[in-house]
Amino acid sequence: MAAKKIDRAYLLRRSEEHLIRAARASDDAARVLHQRFADLYRARANGERLVQQD
Repeated sequence: MAAKKIDRAYLLRRSEEHLIRAARASDDAARVLHQRFADLYRARANGERLVQQD
């Protein structure tokens, strides 16, 4: 099954949204979670894979 191509601008926008959420987070766990999602979206936009699939 072919993977659906996701728009790079969309991925970068989602990364920015998570960075904003990380900055506004009231606790460390939420901050780390949103920072991780931001990193994953940015890497995906740049064609990298940080998470390996089984």
